[in-house]
Amino acid sequence: MERQAKSKLLRINTLRGSYKGKWEEIRASHFIPSRRCYHSASIYKDSIIIYGGQDLSEGVFDDMWVFNFNREKPSQERWYQINGEGECPGNLCRHTSIVYNDEMYIFGGTDGSTENNYIFVLNFNGYIWRKIAGDVPAIDSHVAVVYNSKMIVFGGYIGGNLINDTYVFDIPTSNWTLANINSKPEERVDHTGVLYDNSMWVYGGKGIDGPFDDLWKLDLDAFLWTKIQYNGSSPGIVSGHSACAYGDVMFIFGGAHDILKETNEMYTYDFVNNNWVLIQTETLIDDPVTPVDVDHFNAKLKRKEHHLEPGKINLYNGPASPLQGRIKGKIPYSRDGHSANLYENYMIIFGGDRHQVSFNDLYSFSVKEKS
Repeated sequence: MERQAKSKLLRINTLRGSYKGKWEEIRASHFIPSRRCYHSASIYKDSIIIYGGQDLSEGVFDDMWVFNFNREKPSQERWYQINGEGECPGNLCRHTSIVYNDEMYIFGGTDGSTENNYIFVLNFNGYIWRKIAGDVPAIDSHVAVVYNSKMIVFGGYIGGNLINDTYVFDIPTSNWTLANINSKPEERVDHTGVLYDNSMWVYGGKGIDGPFDDLWKLDLDAFLWTKIQYNGSSPGIVSGHSACAYGDVMFIFGGAHDILKETNEMYTYDFVNNNWVLIQTETLIDDPVTPVDVDHFNAKLKRKEHHLEPGKINLYNGPASPLQGRIKGKIPYSRDGHSANLYENYMIIFGGDRHQVSFNDLYSFSVKEKS
């Protein structure tokens, strides 16, 4: 009965057996980004832009990579490392990025020791950076969405302390304000936030006592929080997961239920019917991490011998896999700290880590019902 209540758009998405065919692993030629988690990812036109992130063995990154999608000619899809001009964000992880008009706005994050309260703006016409200082605390591990001409920031760490504040950055004037809200969610980090129906919807995250399983809606016109009493099978307590909104549906993938308990489960939430559905179970994928993988990773962690090979994808610092274009039916391994973005009718997953070993793989998941 639960699945029959779903909208037509999601009819195929409630049939677990059909899901393997909806995933694709995208293996591009030439050089690829190194493994990383807690980076930022934004979609601009037919490209995804990755900035920064971290890896336990390599530290915090300061590089920017652009991947150009071409479903008509997958052999031409590839990564490009872009340096850009001007003052770039430098080494940064646990930050956010949003796209407004022809620019990408990066806010917050940390270089591993110092938090950042600047906004770095990348103009895509020439890849030129500029830096905006503002009257706002340094925040990391937060979420950000863009609504009208404003960037809305919620939660995260300030000086190592959990917060549940909402900050608003007015893009045309470059002014920050702290939203005056009385009733709000508990303090949290590593949660998700998506924009739907003039509201920011926040799920999960991690607080002082562990992960959350709550869903909240912030009305971005009235700035009022509402806790949603939902129905169905929810993701449960989870942090470090990802979320995308498509039509009237939110997709949540991956995350960690506890320390070293990452998952590759996927759920849909129907905004209209207020209902969760589990559409991909963790049992579909064998755990890729073996004792040999862990030993190999630990050995390289000590030697610091990581490098980027052309035409190879390195996962878990194990044997490199030759690139073969798009592999249909390949489902991502369990992970947290990855990114998820909506490109046309596809959810794009990049990076993340499992058991503190990072990924640099790229996946596509079709979110639209096939005709």
